[in-house]
Amino acid sequence: MHAETGEPSKHVGPVETGVSQVQILQDAFMDFDHYQEQTNSTAIYPEDQALEYLALGLNGEAGEVAEKVKKHIRDDKEIGEDFAKELGDVLWYLARMVDELGAEFDDVAEANLDKLLDRKERNKIRGSGDNR
Repeated sequence: MHAETGEPSKHVGPVETGVSQVQILQDAFMDFDHYQEQTNSTAIYPEDQALEYLALGLNGEAGEVAEKVKKHIRDDKEIGEDFAKELGDVLWYLARMVDELGAEFDDVAEANLDKLLDRKERNKIRGSGDNR
């Protein structure tokens, strides 16, 4: 969905539109800060162990995503609506962790995108290590 119009996103390349890849990707993002703020209303966990609780929850939900992929491979089971729901749970835990760390989700998403696009420009998108 397009953030401003609510219309389904159309994947049009930057060459065709004259718009940069970064701008296309930024326009596609929902307002993560708004989402982050809204997750607070459903956050129920011990404040003194917030990061530990959230890390465990994130790991559990990511495990459920992996389990659905495994069943897709093993049983040729279709990946459908349930998969998207699990990804939403992963997103919730990420948003809460970002909030607990005092950061803004939009900033985290933008910094990650900047890092990856920089690696791509330098032909370092493959490989391993944090500082490529």
